[in-house]
Amino acid sequence: MKKFYFISGLPRSGNTLLSSILNENPNILATGQSIVPSIFYDLMQVTQENEVNKLYPQNERFEVFYKNLLNNFYKEDKEKYIIQRGEWITPINLEIIKEYCPNDLKIIIMVRDILEIIKSNLNHSNIYPNYFLNGDNRTTQKEKVNYLMEKDIYIRLMLNSLLKLYENKEIHNYLVIDYNDLVNDPKNTLNSIYEYLEIKKYNHNFKNIKQLKGYQDSLFGHNLHKINTKEIKKEDYIINLDQEIIEKYKDLEFWKTSH
Repeated sequence: MKKFYFISGLPRSGNTLLSSILNENPNILATGQSIVPSIFYDLMQVTQENEVNKLYPQNERFEVFYKNLLNNFYKEDKEKYIIQRGEWITPINLEIIKEYCPNDLKIIIMVRDILEIIKSNLNHSNIYPNYFLNGDNRTTQKEKVNYLMEKDIYIRLMLNSLLKLYENKEIHNYLVIDYNDLVNDPKNTLNSIYEYLEIKKYNHNFKNIKQLKGYQDSLFGHNLHKINTKEIKKEDYIINLDQEIIEKYKDLEFWKTSH
């Protein structure tokens, strides 16, 4: 029987790198950004609002459907362990997966220094003209960072979700992995993940990593999910952040005090 685990957390925090490494293990299928959270949510919204279902309720059948959704979605995959990346730590998605995960719920939460995340995004905006931060004629560093941190839906969603877990003291239930730990000490970081998931450890080769398959980055005009396959190395972005930006966002790593 397959077991299901989850990766969630901040963007630009090593999500793709981690999945690429884990996929070297023949017993593991680690995915890119999964549509499954949306499938759960959208189906539930439809069944709750559908007039036919209100007239002739089929709630018990839907409960069975939800409980089997993960197994059915990955029925044709041979791997024993399915590790999905997605917005699993949002309050709504977390309650859904608590209810319908077929095994004990375990989530790997990826985090990274916020200023490093900002620099990573600014670096992409400098390289790729079509990067989303360059939209609406945003040209200055302040305009781009303000959009990223205050208007971008995904990063706000993840930050708010992390804050909720921290405030509820629930973050202790999951494994928080810092990007810098993954890059600087991949072997011990992967061992801690295997221990947390209760999966037999695997001897990974960190100098021959395969690209994570499936992403259609060409649709967006930039290689957002391309990794260095020859070595795990932290890229040093030559970007000098405005002092105003540093002061505004330097203390957002509240998860560092949650242990």
